[in-house]
Order: sequence, then structure tokens, then C-alpha cells
Amino acid sequence: MNILDMINLGFINLKQRKLRTFLTTLGVIVGIGALSSMVSFGTGLQKNISDSFSENDLFTSLRVTAKKVDPTNPSSFVDSLTPITDSVLHQLKQIEELALVFPDLFFPGRIELLGKEWTTTISGMPSGMGLYRPFSELQGGEFYKSDSLPVAVIGRQTLKQLGILVKEDSNAKDLLQENQDHHFKIVPIDSIVGARMKIKTVVLDLSALNIASFMMQGDNLPIKDTITEVTIAGILDVNTEFTGNLIRGGVIMPFDFANSIPKININSTTDYLNRSDKNNSHRSIYARADKYLQS
Repeated sequence: MNILDMINLGFINLKQRKLRTFLTTLGVIVGIGALSSMVSFGTGLQKNISDSFSENDLFTSLRVTAKKVDPTNPSSFVDSLTPITDSVLHQLKQIEELALVFPDLFFPGRIELLGKEWTTTISGMPSGMGLYRPFSELQGGEFYKSDSLPVAVIGRQTLKQLGILVKEDSNAKDLLQENQDHHFKIVPIDSIVGARMKIKTVVLDLSALNIASFMMQGDNLPIKDTITEVTIAGILDVNTEFTGNLIRGGVIMPFDFANSIPKININSTTDYLNRSDKNNSHRSIYARADKYLQS
């Protein structure tokens, strides 16, 4: 029996056993379809995640922290501290591939806008961040061009926490109906961009230090409030979960101006306990390259 006879015999069997042939063909088609669907789903999921990472510059940015972690000993995170000093910052700035290098600057503050108040975290960022997403595509206004201007970019979520909804939001009216007890105020973008906002921070007031009253009344601390006024330059709309590591506050200000605001630059007693004995040390450093660098 040659090859042609075997082929003819195969076709004869297919014609005589039509049900089995149909079921076999159907199974092959279903299997190929399922395999193709799985491959397509995996490829699409990978592309969506990669696009989200690329849009938020997660492939081109990193944060250098002072903590040194040993994967085999998680408790070493607490005990091991490598100070990030100005010399480390200077060395990173010498790397040609890095477009931006700056220390993290964030502190608590209470903001007042359009008669509403809210306590949030204020971040200081250089104006160069305006070249990259999401800061290059603000919902309203524009990112600041100078590091010393008394301006700020406020997040849309922070406006919502203040009880302010932007009229241009597609779901503003729905949120107003669903949360009538929150007394939301719907305003146009123009009434936010260019508006004056007050920022209240806390500073030491050694002149008010009274040891006797301080020992008797624990709430009589030697501190006082200070007010700084800024102009809203833009509204940042962040609707992705991938930017949480970059945007730590509801208000972003020029780095030099934010650094000059009088404040107690600690968020909690943990910051004080974890402080370094080195002078000019930083919590962490943010570094960004213009393109993805492969080692």
C-alpha cells in the first residue's frame, strides 16, 4: 500500500463516519479558537499595562530611598538606613541619561479655596516635570514654567474633597445628585484657574514657649500657623492607579517656592525618629530619564 492508497482510504473513512468526522473537526476548530483567544487576551493585557506604564513614565523614572532592604530579612528595612546626602544627589545629577533629579519634598498643609478648607499633602516639583505626563496634559490651565513663582497645580480629586466640582466634568451633575448631603459646589474651570488659594502651615514659635504651662497643658505647644497665598495655575486630573508613587499630594508647587514656605517639615513623629545624623540628608530622590534605558 502506497501513500496514495492510504490517502484514499482516509477519505473513504471520513465519508463513512460523518458524525465522528464532524465532532473531530468541531473540536479542532474550538481548540484553535480558544488558543487564539487566550493568546489575544494575553497580548492585549500586556499592551494595556505597558501603555499605562509608558503614559505615566514608570519605565523612565525611579525613586531612590534611604532604606536598604534585604529580601531574606524583611526586618532589616527598619534597622538599615543609608543616608541620602547632597553628595548623592550631586552624583546622580552627573549621569547624562537622567533628565531630572531632585529630592522629594512634601509636607502637610491646610488649603482654603472658594470658602472651602481641606488638609492635604503639598508636593514640590521642578517646572521641568511639566514636559511629561500627566503634568503635560492638565484638565485646565497649564503647568508652571518657573520654580520660584507663587503658583500651584491642584488635583481634581482634591477639589472634590473640598466640595468643589468642575462643571466640565462629565459626571459632575451625577455626583451632585448622588452626594447632595456633601453640599458640592459646581463651578467652571475658569473660576478655579487663576483663583487665589491660601495654604496654612505650622511653624515653631519659640517666643510662645512657656515651660510651666506646657507641662500642665499638653496642648499648649510652641507652634503657630502661617499663611501663604498662591495662584492656581492648573487642574491635574489623575484617573489612573499607576501614578500613586509619583503624586503624593493634592497640591503641587514649584520646588524652590515650596521649599521656601515656612513649615515644620515632618509629617509625623516617625519622620523625626527615622532622621539621619547626616546633615543635608533627604527622604528620597526622584530621578527621570527621557527614554527607557536597557542595561
